[in-house]
Amino acid sequence: MAIPQQILPIFIEGESSINEKVYYEYDKTTNAVCYYLYCLAFYTHSKDDFKSFQLVIALLINLGHCTNNEIIRGLSLSKSYVDRAVKKYRDGGTRSFFALRKVRSSPVLTPDVLAEAQQLLASGEIPGEVAQQLGLKPNTLNKAINDGRLIQKKVAASNQSERNVDDHNNRRGMLVRT
Repeated sequence: MAIPQQILPIFIEGESSINEKVYYEYDKTTNAVCYYLYCLAFYTHSKDDFKSFQLVIALLINLGHCTNNEIIRGLSLSKSYVDRAVKKYRDGGTRSFFALRKVRSSPVLTPDVLAEAQQLLASGEIPGEVAQQLGLKPNTLNKAINDGRLIQKKVAASNQSERNVDDHNNRRGMLVRT
């Protein structure tokens, strides 16, 4: 699976116009980008400060100084990148750009549940049955086994055919032995 990569703006050293009202200036010596509205400095950020960059483009569009297309063309950005920045600003304001990411809800595999699951796995039950008994998704239990938080008891089969059948049934969350 390919990992998505962020498309970064390309700042050209010196002045570059976004439209007739807005331009930016990139200074390589300080590594700073300064945006100007007419002739007044509007905002300055480090070239590597992507949160501030998103905030600036959202502000310029939301305040009506630039259109989406002017920002897209002037800074060589994708439409979706600009749209996400504007939506983030409209939904959460300035604070949303610098807020910490929300942490997932409380974990399902608490120490008590892990202990109970480990006991059931040690007794020879397969992960699918254990998950069903504990009211968990099988995938959650399999992740814990793969992470090493749980240890699954190995079931010895006598030959290749039986192991293949056992492996197939275990993947489906069933235990069928004769």
